[in-house]
Amino acid sequence: EELFCQIEDSHTGSGLKFELELPREIGAMNLDKDLLRVALTNLLTNAIKYNRPGGSVVLGAEETEEQVQIYVRDTGCGIAPSDQARIFDKFYRADTDEIANVRGHGLGLALAKDIVEMHLGELKVASVPGEGTEFTIVLKKTPVLLKEAV
Repeated sequence: EELFCQIEDSHTGSGLKFELELPREIGAMNLDKDLLRVALTNLLTNAIKYNRPGGSVVLGAEETEEQVQIYVRDTGCGIAPSDQARIFDKFYRADTDEIANVRGHGLGLALAKDIVEMHLGELKVASVPGEGTEFTIVLKKTPVLLKEAV
């Protein structure tokens, strides 16, 4: 059974719709919740900042036998394929008008990636310019990590 929630954001005037697509329970994992919270906050902040008025942001998670995938999906400006290889570089910001008009230092995605990799995970991006972006944090479950270590 999945937990589903929608929140309309009328405070910012952007009319963004927030959705949660989370299972009722996710298996226990060995991780630093404060650091993971920083990574997720950075992804969610970008999903809001680079979205369009009336767009949506989805935070969700899926679990398999071997891993947990946490995703943040938005309906924003998207990321050009030529920029996708560099977005995790510190201080990198795409050279477009849409990006130039949004405040930032180009550190959020680099930090998120570092945090995920500290947990032996992977941060993936899938994006279509003009349609939106999805970032996925892939974390291996503890038994899989132990098996790989042997």
